[in-house]
Amino acid sequence: MSREMKELNKLSTFEIADGHDFSPLYLINLYKKMIAQEGWEESFFDVKNKNKEIELDLEGVKKSYFYKQIIEAYHASWLCLAINKYYSVRYNLMLSDSPDIIMINKDNCIPIEIYEAFDFSKVGTRERIDIKREVDILKEKKFNKVYEPWTNLLIVNRLKSIEDWFNISAYIKEINNYPYGNFAEIRLYVFSWDEHIFFRVFPIDSQEDLVKIDYSIKRDKEYLY
Repeated sequence: MSREMKELNKLSTFEIADGHDFSPLYLINLYKKMIAQEGWEESFFDVKNKNKEIELDLEGVKKSYFYKQIIEAYHASWLCLAINKYYSVRYNLMLSDSPDIIMINKDNCIPIEIYEAFDFSKVGTRERIDIKREVDILKEKKFNKVYEPWTNLLIVNRLKSIEDWFNISAYIKEINNYPYGNFAEIRLYVFSWDEHIFFRVFPIDSQEDLVKIDYSIKRDKEYLY
C-alpha cells in the first residue's frame, strides 16, 4: 500500500502525517473526497471556519483544523500545476501551520501563506467589492505579521467570478500602495469551475500589463501529476 493510500485511511481521525509531502493530484482528490463526505462544498468550508470557536470539543477542533489544512493545500495544488505548465518545475506540498503550506522539491522549498479574500455570500449579487476596505483587512491580517523573508502569499478570491464588480487591476494597484511585510512574492488566485488563474501582485513592473499563469482542467491534463 502506498504512503498516500495509508494517509487516506487516517481520514476518520482527521489527521495527516506531519513532515510528509504530497502531490497536487493526491491533495485535489483528497479535497473532493472530503467534499463528498460533507455533502456540498460550503458545508466543508463552514466546518473549517469553526476552528476558532471555543465551544468545539477536541474532536471538533481536530476536524476543523484538518479541513483548514486540506483547503489550503487544495488552493496551493493548482498553483503547483500552473507552475509546472509554465516553467516545467514540479513541486509537492507539505502541510504546515505557519506558513500554511510548503512547496517542496529536491532543489528548493517555498513557504506559502494562504489568505482567503472576500465573502462567499456575495456570490450572485451585484454588489461591487470595496477594494480599499478589502486591502485594509488584508494588511491587518497578513502584512503586520513577520514571516521568513522567502515566504510567498497566495490571496484566494473565493467569489468564483471576476465580473465587472471586481476590478483585478485596481485591487493589485491598491495592494501595492502598502508595504507588503516581508513577502518575497504575492499572487492573486481567481478560479472558475475549469480555469485556475494566478495574477502576480508583487513584485510587478509598473509598465507591465497583468502578469499571470494559469491551469485549465480541460486543456492542461498533460501537466497534472
